[in-house]
Amino acid sequence: MIACAPSRPHLLALLIASCAATGCAGAAAEGAAPQGPAVVFELTDVSGRRFGVEDLRGKPLLLFVFATYDSASQVALLTLERFAKQNHDVAVIGVAAQPQAERLLPLHRDTLNIRMPLAYDPHEVLISGHSALGRVEVIPSYVLLDASGRIRARHAGALDQPGVEQLVAVVR
Repeated sequence: MIACAPSRPHLLALLIASCAATGCAGAAAEGAAPQGPAVVFELTDVSGRRFGVEDLRGKPLLLFVFATYDSASQVALLTLERFAKQNHDVAVIGVAAQPQAERLLPLHRDTLNIRMPLAYDPHEVLISGHSALGRVEVIPSYVLLDASGRIRARHAGALDQPGVEQLVAVVR
C-alpha cells in the first residue's frame, strides 16, 4: 500500500512539532573525541555509487547518521541542508542507518527537497555497531572527522543550527 504524503507546509509543521517534543533544539556538543586512526568506511550514495569517506579527506567531514522514519532526523536534515549551503569549508553527508535505505533514500530526499549528499552503509555494519565510526546508539547522531579523517567529535541527538556550529568549531 502506498500512503499519500502530507503537503510540504503540513509536513514541516509536523516535523518542527516533533523536534520540539523530543528536545532537539539547543543540545550541547559532546566535545572532542580521542584522536585515533583515520576512519576508512565505505558508503553508497543515492545514485548507487560506492565511495569511501577516506576519498573526502582534505577538509572536515560531518557525518549525520539518521533514519528516514525518525522525525527528529528529518528536522535535523533540514537544518544541515542550510548549514551545508552556508559552510563550504566542511563536507556534510547524511548517512541513513536502517534496513532498505537504498529504496527509501531517493523518496526521502525528494520529499524534503534535500540537496546535500545522502548515502547509506551497504554492508549494514553501522547499525550493528561494528563500523569504523564506532557504536552509534542514538538516531540521529553526528560524527565529525577532521581533514585527515580522524574522529574529533560526536553528538547523540538532533542539533539546531547553533548546535551544529558549536560541534564543527572543534575542527575550525
